Amino acid sequence: MIKRIALLFACCLLPASHARTLAWDITSQPFLVGLSVPPQVVGAQFSISSVETVVSLGMFADQFGPVFTHTVRLWTDDGTLLASAVVDKNTSSAVPALTSPYRWLFTDIGPLTLDPGTYRIGVGYAALLPGLSDDSLGMSTGVTPIGADYLMMARSNGGAGTTVFPDLLVPPVQAAQLFGANLQFADVPEPASDALIVTGLGVLLVVLRGRLPKRNRP
Repeated sequence: MIKRIALLFACCLLPASHARTLAWDITSQPFLVGLSVPPQVVGAQFSISSVETVVSLGMFADQFGPVFTHTVRLWTDDGTLLASAVVDKNTSSAVPALTSPYRWLFTDIGPLTLDPGTYRIGVGYAALLPGLSDDSLGMSTGVTPIGADYLMMARSNGGAGTTVFPDLLVPPVQAAQLFGANLQFADVPEPASDALIVTGLGVLLVVLRGRLPKRNRP
């Protein structure tokens, strides 16, 4: 009986420990475009208003892509590299985008705590042929902030390489946004979840105490 209660309680905790939140998602139907001056880094400038824990970095793709592997990097807003991850369609985890059939592919990183502030994220696209990037990006005019405030597209100069800091900012009012990189945050347990955990521990202790011989009880 005790083992069953303990197992049930542990199973109830598992979903919460793996819950994740997208930083943002695309809400208007995108279309795929290639970069005309690769290699280049394309991503976003974003901000958070509270402490967040980043658990994965990823990129936008259609249902078949990306064809090649890509490295996604996360920086402070002044260019200090904080984390990186390689995205591969065969090993990264797929998350459906709000605009079917597109998706986000994520690769886990060691949990990284971000303080409130502004940051940049970008994914490198290499040259497949002169004037053509190795994979396509999503172009869209609509974005929904979820775990972070999406500020604007960030990119590097064309031909600068796949590892450089995306120092050029493109406000949405100037052009449709190119979506390459994204990230996921660990969910913070709600107060109700914390209360459930405490209650479950209390019930387990009561059951354990009731099964102890009287002489061994505290």
